[in-house]
Amino acid sequence: MEDVPLLDQASNLEAGLSVMRSQIRPGDKELRVLIFTASYFILDGVTLTIRRIASHLRSKHAVVKIVTTVPNDFDKSQCDDSIIVVPGIDIPLSQAGSGYGIGVNLSESTIREMERFKPNCVHFTVPDFIALEAIK
Repeated sequence: MEDVPLLDQASNLEAGLSVMRSQIRPGDKELRVLIFTASYFILDGVTLTIRRIASHLRSKHAVVKIVTTVPNDFDKSQCDDSIIVVPGIDIPLSQAGSGYGIGVNLSESTIREMERFKPNCVHFTVPDFIALEAIK
């Protein structure tokens, strides 16, 4: 990843926000939240908080999708359509155990899935590779 000066990053973010604001979203009355988190299937404080937020949003009739990695030994068929699985690399945390990962890229199919979902709210829990790629 090339080094981009912080000022340029801010300019790129502002440009992206202005594009998002200019998009007309007729009939956009349903809250659709896309949450990016690194390790949704490892039960820690971040995951429990994200699950609590998602549950609350769903109780208010919002539609929530989670973009996350999965541990190597996890059966991806257990994921329902609210989970978008991205490839990841393991993060070795000896104190925390195994299963922590960080997203490395968004495939074309993942991008199309996110575009079909048409989120009107996006939340990033960590600025990992997939979060930065999604912001672009």
